Amino acid sequence: MSCGVSEEKPIDIHLQLLQSSERSDGANLRAGLEWLDSLLSRLQDCAVPDAMARITDMQQLIKKFQVRISLVGQVKAGKTALTNSLIGKPEMLPSDVNPWTSVVTSVHINTPKPRDHRAVFTFFSQDEWSEMVTGGGRLGEVAQRANFDEEFAEVQEQITAMQTAAERRLGKNFKYLLGSTHNFTGFHPELIKKYVCLGDDEGDTEGRFADVTKSADLFIDDPHYALPTVIRDTPGVNDPFLVRETVTLDNLADSDICVIVLSAHQTFTTVDIALMRILLALQHDQIVLFINRIDELNDPDRQISEIDAYVRHTLIQQGLPEDLPIVFGSALWANAASFGVTKDVLGNSIGTLEKLVDDRLEKDGPSTRPAGMSETNSTKTHDLSGLAELQHVIETKAVKAFGEPFLQKLRTQAFDLCQQSSVLMRQALNNATPIRKDLDVNKLVDQMDGLLSELDTECTRVTKKCSEKMLFDMSAIYRNFISNETKALEAVLSSGGTTGDWDADTDGLRRALNKTYQDFSKNGQMSVQEIFATSAAKVESFYASILDDDSQLFSVTPPTANEARMPTSLMQSMTIDITTGWLETWFTKKLNKSAFAKRMADIVSDDMRTTIHDMREIYIVDFIKVARLQLHDFLASHMQTLQGLSVLDGDKQKSAMRQKLGVDAEVNSRLLEIAEIEAALVNGPSIIPDIETTG
Repeated sequence: MSCGVSEEKPIDIHLQLLQSSERSDGANLRAGLEWLDSLLSRLQDCAVPDAMARITDMQQLIKKFQVRISLVGQVKAGKTALTNSLIGKPEMLPSDVNPWTSVVTSVHINTPKPRDHRAVFTFFSQDEWSEMVTGGGRLGEVAQRANFDEEFAEVQEQITAMQTAAERRLGKNFKYLLGSTHNFTGFHPELIKKYVCLGDDEGDTEGRFADVTKSADLFIDDPHYALPTVIRDTPGVNDPFLVRETVTLDNLADSDICVIVLSAHQTFTTVDIALMRILLALQHDQIVLFINRIDELNDPDRQISEIDAYVRHTLIQQGLPEDLPIVFGSALWANAASFGVTKDVLGNSIGTLEKLVDDRLEKDGPSTRPAGMSETNSTKTHDLSGLAELQHVIETKAVKAFGEPFLQKLRTQAFDLCQQSSVLMRQALNNATPIRKDLDVNKLVDQMDGLLSELDTECTRVTKKCSEKMLFDMSAIYRNFISNETKALEAVLSSGGTTGDWDADTDGLRRALNKTYQDFSKNGQMSVQEIFATSAAKVESFYASILDDDSQLFSVTPPTANEARMPTSLMQSMTIDITTGWLETWFTKKLNKSAFAKRMADIVSDDMRTTIHDMREIYIVDFIKVARLQLHDFLASHMQTLQGLSVLDGDKQKSAMRQKLGVDAEVNSRLLEIAEIEAALVNGPSIIPDIETTG
């Protein structure tokens, strides 16, 4: 049976996903965010004045919510063509970007536009440009640290050539571009090429600014996306000069979902070690694998199953879960499905598509397993481009792993604000339960300050304890690696071999380092969460000491501790990875085998010092800072409410509070409205769990 493609009509259902009448996870989440925003608007009209700023902050967080997706892969893996399909814009981004280009292109879908600009191109700063030119960027840094002077000179020579060409092309405008931006109210493919696709000579307008462009941000609207979304097309990770590496990894640090784009012809080959570094450092719920270019396979039905099995086996070997979603598809077919491309454009791949359809239709039928699973990949007869399946996997992950927790967190905070406003208003009424007559306001303030100081100190102590364990374990991992690899290298050299015969287990080193970091993140988060729970219990006791009536108390919900941020330092190319080829050159000049092995050990030791420094000065500092800020904000919020209660001690203060809030009837009306908002927060919407509360 043939899929029936003709020049007159677009590709049929085999490249499309059957539409469901049910509302998507993304649409449900969007409805939930709109629902919460409407409740917060109602709360603004009835909460106590002191709560207004916090309500506004929460509404701003809802407005800024977006799903951030990065596409990562080798040069020429098809990331850009896939990006064009995902955003529904054929040929919008140039898919033949010159390998020197180091531009991350972010497509913002249904997000606010900065001053109504739809295209913003940001240039490297003077410092960034100078560091790359004079220091050789990341590759030059490695060469200098490893004392490979000749290699460093070669790197500088190549980058200087790039700099010279860029300055010649841009002329006198060059110095004015660095550190600036170009903004446009609209854009088209030819404009984009000027900033992201390198030209060949100074007269070529294509790629005119690409050398000095750091990032490109494009803004579009698309009703097919239920949630505000940012899709980032990143430069290839196998760039031999590492010009792209830092830029790409910096963007991964704040991505929610990472789509690793592999070629069906090269899935986890030696070239893909950079991709494996990224996989090891990511959280499992962030990862989606897209195997592209199945249109180029000879026998896709058989080969897809083989590739799927191989990739999942490789994941197990690397200590990653084999059930990560793997979507097979073709950016070429995806463009055909999206834009109605006909047979002439598909060329030889139309025969591959027809064969795949025929082979699949002869089977028992499509699997009902979830998208991205082995059974689905080997049996599905629709959406053979993989586009709709990829979109479904991304949306599901974004909602379940990030969207729903975000909504639940704000929902809990809103409920907390309702209760704080409610208890303040009830105490302001004449018939409210009186505040304790023996209340010592000054003592209360001192106790709150003491609690903040005590918990802040404890927060720092426990996070440092987890941090020191991580640093100790990482140091031990490096020392063991140096010891084992020194012995292995000496054995190879003693037997007459060369560095080409020595295969350092950097994969094992990287796995161990990432596992140690993930343990730190997990243990640190658990320890901080215990402190947050303690702080919530203490705050409840303070309410009890003021109100002198258990019927007026409510359960104080602690904030949710954040995970440590993504360790991009552990994704970088290690010095030992980069200098292995250089070591061979050095070995031909230095015949002392012991000295050679020591050189290798010195290079790894330098990596260790750099990694430990980054962990201590960047990631640990950031984790402790965020945890303390969460604690301070939480306690400050309740301290404000407790202080508001304390000023109600006495008829004059109570009268002043009533004057601030309004007459008794108005207060009672507000209390009824707050009670309705509380009930709504507890009972709905159905896409997130109920709030656990005794209030």
